[in-house]
Amino acid sequence: MEASWTVDQVMQDTERFLHGLGLPRMIRPDGLGTEYAFPTNVRQLTSLQLGELQLRLTAWFTYLLDVQGKEEAELGAVSAVFKIRLGVRVHELRATEGGRPPAQDVLEALAVAEQGTDLRQLQQNIIARGVRVRRLEAQAKIYAEQLARLSREQSRRESEMRAPGA
Repeated sequence: MEASWTVDQVMQDTERFLHGLGLPRMIRPDGLGTEYAFPTNVRQLTSLQLGELQLRLTAWFTYLLDVQGKEEAELGAVSAVFKIRLGVRVHELRATEGGRPPAQDVLEALAVAEQGTDLRQLQQNIIARGVRVRRLEAQAKIYAEQLARLSREQSRRESEMRAPGA
């Protein structure tokens, strides 16, 4: 089965659409290096250090959301193509079965296991992208929690400055 479009074409069309909206493209931020240690006691940070860490984490958090969005979009496109191609192949297998055809699950497994089709590669792509999306979601939660902790510390400091006798 030959598709009139590919996942790559869909993703390129999406990028052109976003560009047409005038949205600026995210670039990879810098400032944290490849690894960083979140402070165990944010009260020890100076106000400048607190603000700088918030800016850096926010840059990485928003960049991560951009990457996650792209992965989720590609996962959706690959899944849709897989579902269509799998449905066509299962229909073909069912038509060749004499008597009572095997269960849907069996036909799907046979279709994916066949040599000479791209179904196995598409399924592996879906699995890999799904794992990446879940990992990106976990990292986003980490950044959100760290940013919330820094924000609470900033609010605490501001509250102390406004308190009588401060």
